[in-house]
Amino acid sequence: MRVRVSSLSPALCLITAAAGQDRLIAYPQDTWSYPTSDAAPLGSHPAIQTVEEGRWQALIPHTHLPTTPVTIVGFSVISETFGGPLTYRTLRVTLGHTSASALGTDFAANLIAPVAVIDRTNHAVNYRLHAWTRVPFDVPFAYDGRSSLVLEIRKECVPIAFGVAAMATAGAPPRTELPLSRFTVGAVGSGAASASTATAAAAAPLQVQLHVQGAPTIFLTSYPQATRNEFPLGGTIDFACDAQAGAVWVGWIGGTFVPRLPVPGFLGEVLVPPAAVLPARTVATAPDVVTLGIPSDPWLVGVHLAWQGVVVEPGRGPLFTNGANCVIRP
Repeated sequence: MRVRVSSLSPALCLITAAAGQDRLIAYPQDTWSYPTSDAAPLGSHPAIQTVEEGRWQALIPHTHLPTTPVTIVGFSVISETFGGPLTYRTLRVTLGHTSASALGTDFAANLIAPVAVIDRTNHAVNYRLHAWTRVPFDVPFAYDGRSSLVLEIRKECVPIAFGVAAMATAGAPPRTELPLSRFTVGAVGSGAASASTATAAAAAPLQVQLHVQGAPTIFLTSYPQATRNEFPLGGTIDFACDAQAGAVWVGWIGGTFVPRLPVPGFLGEVLVPPAAVLPARTVATAPDVVTLGIPSDPWLVGVHLAWQGVVVEPGRGPLFTNGANCVIRP
């Protein structure tokens, strides 16, 4: 399907620079706006006390990751329902490369070459309500620039006194075109954190930021309207490039991802054939953001859009970024 993009009108929007040289990748997007939530990966539900312990895995496709090697130094999540410290008797976060496009129920088979980036006991994370909370890695992860990633979280959580601690997911409506997460949960002492087999699956991906060093990145932010759907008709999309100040970048929109295409003289690879190319921009303060309006045309509902960019940073370039995608909703 051809996607009409001429009615998207860019407007400059600069936001605060990320700390240090970290660049952000938001999977599947950089949004907290009426999302669904899930207590299984990191949270607590004292009323039922059946998710305080667990093992959870998600697959992040290579299309959403840098096209050159980078170092991943941390991740962030959004607490939708809880603000304050949450203590873990044990918290183990693992990353691993994979060529798979989906996760099976065998946890070990999904993580062929695991690297434990966090392995803590009696560790507290001070979550911010309705905002990204960064969890730095103890051991940086060397991403190869080509593979998909499996992110695994194993936890034994001390139940909070009341309420629910649940993290935001992309679920308005669920992103069913993305890989399912797999998990097993149970009460404290159930052994769920050491389970070998997943007993449940989730179609709404955990909203996560990856903090990377070594390459510029792009990410998307959705601004839902009264429907509370993400990327809705009549809403807007922020298309951001997180790069060094002074970098020149060009972003484009396509309809789908394609097999990786190297281009002589460029670092990285093309993931998205351009259907519409936005004007070149210079990064004054990172990330540099273009705001695009979504027309209120019903025929757009269900249209998939894929995004990528090329960046020339001072002293290096040009380099193809990671990709991102979204689905237009009512």
